[in-house]
Amino acid sequence: MGPLDVWGWTVADGAGHAYESPGGTVVDPAATVALRTGSGTDTAATYHWGATGAVWNNGGDVVLVRNATGSVVIRAPY
Repeated sequence: MGPLDVWGWTVADGAGHAYESPGGTVVDPAATVALRTGSGTDTAATYHWGATGAVWNNGGDVVLVRNATGSVVIRAPY
């Protein structure tokens, strides 16, 4: 398996707060990527949502990852 182009993919919570990956975002097969809720400088391994408040609920939520066409590729409740 080769690198995965995730340009236009979104990560969202159950309430519909959504982050869209920036253009040119490619993830290598063995890579780990962190998505931080707040602001900061993006790197190849860490991206920042830029949200001004909390997104994830401490009492449980759902993480939805959609590809660029909107199809759900990951749905993970917690």
